[in-house]
Amino acid sequence: MTIASKFNHPVNGEVVNGMAQNGGDEAYYRPVRRFIGIKYSGPSGGDVFHEALHNLTGKGDTRLAEQLGIPGGRSQDINPILAKNDCIEKKQ
Repeated sequence: MTIASKFNHPVNGEVVNGMAQNGGDEAYYRPVRRFIGIKYSGPSGGDVFHEALHNLTGKGDTRLAEQLGIPGGRSQDINPILAKNDCIEKKQ
């Protein structure tokens, strides 16, 4: 499976906007374009910070969410908790 294919095929109905190499130095983001009727304007600062945490900690979404206090958390649970704790800008 290629990196591009992960952005082109939702997993469990969830669209991937970014992904990082856990413990590495690479991160990838969805190209700016329309995708399945969803307008996406590029990664937010929160998305970049979220992926940087994967690079820094070496943890995937579930383990990172747990470290942030969300047992059994998923990727989409991370940015709201970061925003709640003023780590990233809150969505308008």
